[in-house]
Amino acid sequence: MSHIVRAYTSLHHHILRLQPQYFTPTRLISKKTYPWPELKESEIEEYFIRGGGPGGQAVAKANNCVQIKHIPTGIVIRCHETRSGSENRRLAREKLIYKLDIYYNKENSFDALSKKELREKRNSADSKAKKKQALKKEFKQREGLNKIKESEGFQVLKDQFNGITINSKDQSFTSAEEYDTKLAVALPKWQESGVRGFWVKIAIQHTHLTTVFAKYGLDFHHAQPGYVMMSKWLPTCEPSMIPEYANQYLGVAGFVVNDKNQVLVIKERFHFSTATWKFPGGHADKGEDIFETAQREVREETGIETEFVGIVSFRHQTQYRYGCADFYFICLMKPINNQQTINACTQEIADCKWIDIDEYLEDPDVTDANRHFVQCYKDSLTNGEIIKSTLVNSYNKKTLHNIYSIQSTKETTSNTQ
Repeated sequence: MSHIVRAYTSLHHHILRLQPQYFTPTRLISKKTYPWPELKESEIEEYFIRGGGPGGQAVAKANNCVQIKHIPTGIVIRCHETRSGSENRRLAREKLIYKLDIYYNKENSFDALSKKELREKRNSADSKAKKKQALKKEFKQREGLNKIKESEGFQVLKDQFNGITINSKDQSFTSAEEYDTKLAVALPKWQESGVRGFWVKIAIQHTHLTTVFAKYGLDFHHAQPGYVMMSKWLPTCEPSMIPEYANQYLGVAGFVVNDKNQVLVIKERFHFSTATWKFPGGHADKGEDIFETAQREVREETGIETEFVGIVSFRHQTQYRYGCADFYFICLMKPINNQQTINACTQEIADCKWIDIDEYLEDPDVTDANRHFVQCYKDSLTNGEIIKSTLVNSYNKKTLHNIYSIQSTKETTSNTQ
């Protein structure tokens, strides 16, 4: 039979004790210091019932699933996250306290304040990105770099290195014959006047022009969706200073650790051989800081919202995709609260779970690299040091850059959060 615990107290007394607590939230609201509602055992009904799902007889024939009901509010919590009945009892009470906080404190609850803080962080990051774009635009306007001018029959854009760029979309003509005629006259004059790098951005609808520019010595520099870029170094008395296109990838993984010393791991749907447990992560998008990539990848792959703590380790690998190198940063993260439910991306992720860190280390299928990253994390706990970011002024003091360095885990630093 189900074990039942029943006891009642005055609903009026309960409401008085759990009046909403109004306070001014501080930055980075903490679960440890938040004034959680008090929960009395005399105010709950508790049932132990059989669970379901994977786990065999240990699940199907054991009453280790806990269901508790808060009598004054009627809130019901069911917990079967582990095979341990005692652990499920503890987790069920944690979840109930979390629900009671939302029920009574509403917009002042830990859940609401955490989400508000997350929105503020995202808005701050957006504002920072817009500020960077505005500064770049201001610089280009000041230096006259974003003004299209006429030169030898072409509309060109000058750069700070005394180079010029032709964009096929800015020209009033599209025929290969007219480009050929004009280039035959313009190139010697540009070379004589000291133009250094000559760049041509050819839109996808004008790709028939590539053979014309190739005829005059231009080669492919890079391509992106919608266009191809060709270039040529015009000075004959000095070696080419045209930079190679980006040749490094930047990858970031979120090493998310909760308050139970468990790490968040995933199995990918698509893999080379046997799927192994690894950390959620992926490539950085344009304009993203390292910590922003970690937050986004963890959120997209697992549904868990996190905050950045520091960098545990990083890997540098040559001969990655397309002959490029790859930097892979392992970012220590923590959940913004420990009541979140995993919501894995079914398009990319086959499975996702929290696992005890020592249990993860004992898994024989874990890769050597991931095993090393875990050990780096454990060493950082022992040494009391981790790589953190500090906001430092740029050379012209018009923007802030994230400078990463080894810092004490006990220090409060001015980081990107």
